[in-house]
Amino acid sequence: VINDMKVAELGVKYPRPNLRYFSLGDLNSDSENILRELQRFKPYLLEGSATAIAEIARVYTKSKSKFKIRIPFINTHSETLMEGERELLQNIFSAEVYSRYGIGETGVIGVECETKNGFHIHEESFIVEVVDEMGNPLAAGQRGRILVSFFYNDVMPFLRYAVGDYGMIIPEPCPCDIPTRRIRIEGRAGETTVLHGRPIGIVQFELILSYFSNSILRFQIVKKDADSLEVRIIPTTHFTPDVMGKLRQEFETVVGVSPDITLVNTLPYSNRGKTKVFIDETRRRC
Repeated sequence: VINDMKVAELGVKYPRPNLRYFSLGDLNSDSENILRELQRFKPYLLEGSATAIAEIARVYTKSKSKFKIRIPFINTHSETLMEGERELLQNIFSAEVYSRYGIGETGVIGVECETKNGFHIHEESFIVEVVDEMGNPLAAGQRGRILVSFFYNDVMPFLRYAVGDYGMIIPEPCPCDIPTRRIRIEGRAGETTVLHGRPIGIVQFELILSYFSNSILRFQIVKKDADSLEVRIIPTTHFTPDVMGKLRQEFETVVGVSPDITLVNTLPYSNRGKTKVFIDETRRRC
């Protein structure tokens, strides 16, 4: 049955039957042709980065008079799926929308179930830990760095590999009754910037914006000068002046800066189909 299932994939070419692959170059150069092919191919499942699939949905909303596309299931990967994006894809394609969590070095670590509240860890293949900055294990419900152990690579097993993400193990059992633990991802580690002389982790910006995920399709934070930020947002229909005010207030409270907020129709994406979360324009002027 799986081998008979039609799958459309944006950006990653898998060697499997009944696959219709679309390159991200196609998305840039002739996105309407992708819609034409999706209408003809009638995939059961569409996969790709959240940015790439949301871009397809954006083009489709402009071209609905030309095409009629229904996709039963959509599965995103490679970056965080915003709840606003999930709602958009559900409405546009009449799809059930899921996301999965993984890294290139090991593959898929966890997947969403029907509750869509965290990723069920593939515990038969991975040992996943959440630790503090010193590497000490944290209890479920506490946020920290994610470490992964993976033993299926015979040449070089991964032992307590720091994947570069922050998150937490969800303490409550899942209502779906799948017994594996769930992990919630709360941003990437590593990159920092300085505002008013204070180092700020980019993960803090991502965490703030995640509180407003129902109102935001995708975002990008731009450091304009030493102490000012611009937040570029593709809004959903739930984005209101009240949401904008609360977002500015949250930034002011957490990082000490009230950003300029610019609403846009689209954001540039990389050749891997991802939106760059943070851009420091002050470095370009150095």
